[in-house]
Amino acid sequence: MTFMFNHLGPLHGNIRKWSQRACHAYLAASNLHNKPQQHLLQLMATFPIDWSFTSQWLRKNNDNSSPCSFQNDKTTRHKIKLYAHLLPTADIQQRNYPRLYPAQPILCSECSSQVYDNSHIGYCLAHLMELNDSLRTAANYLISLITSSPNAPPSTRDVISSIERSSLFSPVTDIHHPTYLLFHQLVPEELPSVVSLHIHSWKSTMEIVKIFVQYFYT
Repeated sequence: MTFMFNHLGPLHGNIRKWSQRACHAYLAASNLHNKPQQHLLQLMATFPIDWSFTSQWLRKNNDNSSPCSFQNDKTTRHKIKLYAHLLPTADIQQRNYPRLYPAQPILCSECSSQVYDNSHIGYCLAHLMELNDSLRTAANYLISLITSSPNAPPSTRDVISSIERSSLFSPVTDIHHPTYLLFHQLVPEELPSVVSLHIHSWKSTMEIVKIFVQYFYT
């Protein structure tokens, strides 16, 4: 007889490791019903996620490779809150402290037109110009990473052209832009695809993407 747990799979081998995987599957499935993350799911349908790169990025939480450290815990906590839309914005504070905050929606103090929630962070209408300036700087940085690689193509013209055509580096007008995924800790397939057009070494492509994503958050 094979023992099953909640129809998720057979109980065998190391129970502790198996239960960890089962819990991860349960938590991932529960996110499908998390209202604040519905926008992420809608964007993912248009801009597929590279889960391999995303997984590597989520595990890269410090530079000393220590599995247990204050910096590791702090960075991991921040990434989880970004992905799960749990940073302490006005809506979260209202939910957690209903007696301290008014019941009506709290608007952003910068634009005074949109609710100050996790989806608004980085995409405030009052700061879109700065965001687009930063995105152009990031595009130039990615170009430099590709063209300075030992596996770089002989001409930079094609590199510049492909990055300028990429939706990742198109002007941002609202939260439907694919950079929303990057901001919330997900790496769109388009990013490694653009790099691999010019860098045919998979190892070099991985390294460039890792460096760029790290730069994107600093």
